[in-house]
Amino acid sequence: MPGLSVRGTFSPARAWRPAVVARLARTLGRRNITMLDRLSLASICVVPYSYSKALGVATAFVVEHAGINLLITNFHVVSGRQPKTRRLLPDAPVQPDRLLIALLADGAKSLVWMPHIQLLLDGTTEGWIEHPTLGHSFDVVALPLAKPARARLFPYSRESGASLAIHMASQVAIIGFPHGISTGGLLPIWKSGTIASETDNDITGVDYFLVDSNTRKGMSGSPVIARRFGTALHESGGVGLGGVTDRVLGVYAGRMLDAPDVTIGRVWVWEKVQELIDHAVRLVLVGSKSPIISTVGSLNEWTDHMIRINVKLEAQVSGLDMNGTLQSRSVSLASLLVDFCLSDDRFGRTLDDVKLAAALYSSITASQEGDGMLLLKEEDYAKLLEIIKAPSKPYNPQVARQLISLLEYFTSGGESS
Repeated sequence: MPGLSVRGTFSPARAWRPAVVARLARTLGRRNITMLDRLSLASICVVPYSYSKALGVATAFVVEHAGINLLITNFHVVSGRQPKTRRLLPDAPVQPDRLLIALLADGAKSLVWMPHIQLLLDGTTEGWIEHPTLGHSFDVVALPLAKPARARLFPYSRESGASLAIHMASQVAIIGFPHGISTGGLLPIWKSGTIASETDNDITGVDYFLVDSNTRKGMSGSPVIARRFGTALHESGGVGLGGVTDRVLGVYAGRMLDAPDVTIGRVWVWEKVQELIDHAVRLVLVGSKSPIISTVGSLNEWTDHMIRINVKLEAQVSGLDMNGTLQSRSVSLASLLVDFCLSDDRFGRTLDDVKLAAALYSSITASQEGDGMLLLKEEDYAKLLEIIKAPSKPYNPQVARQLISLLEYFTSGGESS
């Protein structure tokens, strides 16, 4: 590329000693996280996609058992279908084929989430696992999770926790994302409710109980928790003394379809979820089920105002390596966007940011495999420039300024002005 040479590097932390920066980031991240309730970090915002179209928002959480990470959510979330009839949900025009999972990024200075996408359908093969005997009529599934190296999980155990006594009108917490609403980035909302029906499925003959709570769409797949403070009554009749005591009761599945205007929702009992967990672990261990990593579809539909970027063009970039030796290498704009921009913390602070990061990465990958032309909306392009001008990570600021010229050069199609 004539007339343009960028000295330095745009890899994170090269302006400082990398080990020092990484250690500092991890320390700051731990300090922030330890002040939060662990169950706030355990609920995960998920977005079902049909190729590039987001079909709504839901909630999930991870259960770790026998060394296997399973993402737990509702059957109707991953299938877009009613559990009993398997018909498409009234507000689901198509069945989702992939799931965007917003996972907490490890080692960040603050709470930052990263996109992780797994296929739900591979041809006609379903990526999730249903209850071994109840099948899809039990509205809870397990999705084997391929944990990214950069992600940090806060999994639940298979066990339910303390044997707290649960009675009619007992208070519960439903921890999820109503209409995708969150706080502090992508931390969930704790909705309170009360037990509205008997919970012993051996007596009632159904595998769910009812709660009375003012829940909203987006909370499907939320864990339902009984939390007691101080003195707590246990099933044995004894009284426990202590701080905070939790018991997992089940998985929330939304309001009853036959009474959507009533604040009554279903919670599928934890005992049956445990059977699903055991079944899923067996299938994963024998190799019958494994996660398939994917991407979402193309970034944007065509509009009148689009920025065209040739991500295949390359420039010669010089900089110091770990030993302080001057090195030179070719870099494509695709690498620039992924390494410099998409790893920036501002791509992980809200759900919209995470969705944009996922779509950008997918579009860059598709452009590399195609004609190389990436089409961006003006507001998305402006965000990329903003991040390069003021990165949240310790990049060399001189390099960042020069990279704006590099990006503008590539945006023009590689024509010198």
